[in-house]
Amino acid sequence: MYNFTDELGFMKTSLILSLVFGSAVLGVLSSSASSANALVFNVNSTNYDITTVTGTANGLSTLLQSQPWWGSSSQSFKFALAVGSSFGFPNFSNTNGPLFADAFIPNLQGNAFYTPGNQVGGFGAGTNLFATYAIATPVPFNIPGGATIPTFGSLFALGAMRKVRKYTAKTRISV
Repeated sequence: MYNFTDELGFMKTSLILSLVFGSAVLGVLSSSASSANALVFNVNSTNYDITTVTGTANGLSTLLQSQPWWGSSSQSFKFALAVGSSFGFPNFSNTNGPLFADAFIPNLQGNAFYTPGNQVGGFGAGTNLFATYAIATPVPFNIPGGATIPTFGSLFALGAMRKVRKYTAKTRISV
């Protein structure tokens, strides 16, 4: 039978380190899983994390008006072309991609969208239209292959192991 404690009754360091490292690896792996509905696209030399939301233009008006393409139909077309069919065709009986709302005209909204025919289209729709809309968030730094989270997780685990090692050494010296 394996003895998990040393001569002073403390748990052996190797077991503690294994538990800390294993927990850290598990945490890193679970936290680095990305959302299936979020993708990064480069438009106008800026990376954007683009997701989708569903609702009406009236209900989502504040969110829609904060988008980088708001107020510019040419920008909404650029984003629609960059995203293409990446999110499928959730609108209008599966015939159009997410809407890139770019303007509110009395009781209407301007939109750009991607079609299965590899084209970008635009139209005005009622502001009470329930649809899937694109939402973009600028990415503040480049994420090389998703390695940022595992790297910081590993550094955290190494720091935790070092702290446990120092504590264990300090405890043994003072006894």
